[in-house]
Amino acid sequence: MAERAVFRSGGHQFHVKVGDILEIPRLDGEKGTEIAFQEVLLYKVPGNVRVGSPFVEGVTVFAQILDQTKGPKIRGFKYKPKKHYKRSFGHRQAITRVSITGIEPGGGGRVSARPAAEKPEDTAEPASE
Repeated sequence: MAERAVFRSGGHQFHVKVGDILEIPRLDGEKGTEIAFQEVLLYKVPGNVRVGSPFVEGVTVFAQILDQTKGPKIRGFKYKPKKHYKRSFGHRQAITRVSITGIEPGGGGRVSARPAAEKPEDTAEPASE
């Protein structure tokens, strides 16, 4: 089955299917730990797409931590012209490499590619004089 999902982690969105290996911003956990992402924005199976507003209820993406590592070195440089001021710096982003082990569907959510706007219900009672 070609289940796919879009979930959010660390301020980024990831489009995944079971078996994908991806690098995401650092998450706490040891190598081999099973983690669950519940901020699923979209869930897709053949013939059906569920879009959350903002999240699809009941859908969870499961992953296993493969490695805790650092990304490539980024070199930075700043200077002030004509003032003999130069500074060089480096940065390596901490990342977690995960393997998607499963996508568990659940109830709820919208069955549409474009969710309809919800109207607020007026529950206030009319004022009586």
